[in-house]
Amino acid sequence: IYTCHGFYFHENQGIIWRYIHFLIEFSLSFIQTKTFFVSSEDLIVSSLFMFRSNKNKYLVKNGCDHKTFYPRVHKNITYAGKKIRFLESDFVIGFVGRMVEEKGLKILLESFELLAKECPNMKLLLCGGVLKSDHSSPLINKIYKLMEEYRDRIFLTGFIDNIDNFYCAMDVFCLPSFREGMPTCLIEAMMTDLVTISTDIRGAREIIINKNNGFLIPPRNLDALTEVLKDIYFIFERENSLSTLLKTSPRKSALELELDLETVVGKYISNY
Repeated sequence: IYTCHGFYFHENQGIIWRYIHFLIEFSLSFIQTKTFFVSSEDLIVSSLFMFRSNKNKYLVKNGCDHKTFYPRVHKNITYAGKKIRFLESDFVIGFVGRMVEEKGLKILLESFELLAKECPNMKLLLCGGVLKSDHSSPLINKIYKLMEEYRDRIFLTGFIDNIDNFYCAMDVFCLPSFREGMPTCLIEAMMTDLVTISTDIRGAREIIINKNNGFLIPPRNLDALTEVLKDIYFIFERENSLSTLLKTSPRKSALELELDLETVVGKYISNY
């Protein structure tokens, strides 16, 4: 029994590595009796090219507890050992996930650097830990360097348990990843009714409609990310709110797409 949280091969990968990872998945498909997919795109690829019968393949999607992740008044949450607070006037861009380059963090940091002087109330909240093996990586070194340069504007939380409180300190959630299956953090942000920005990749484009319930940008595109963040920032500065920015509530979309944990678990149980 295999739960596929995103095939490692994807359209933004070099052709050789894409072929190698495809061969691995293809070979392992011979020993699978049931396969669960969080992404409909992966289910389609598997149905067309993998070995096993399509009768034993199920789309379960991904989800979170909609009772834990829900809209609350922003900026009134004290967290991280009561050391970090944001003001109502702060424009907080949030990220949740592993501190690795394939999540698009380098581009997010570079975009912040480009906008920092022009957008003095812009702050960056990075939620996630750093593995011991990553402490000397160029990306982590860049994060630490920028934290020194933009003191009290960039925050790295480390591993945390009460992530729902951290979403409530954000105005915008940003996931400029190069590859995903169906990102849980994106669903959590949508359930919290945050304005979300993600890349036009598998998983994200299945739940976000550009300029309707969120924003999609091309992968690895610094200019596109910077432009979107700048536009949203000045709307926030002008209106002190982002409530009218989207046509459809992200939370409403997530619930309509059945991205709540109870429904997802029910699909696993009914198909075992």
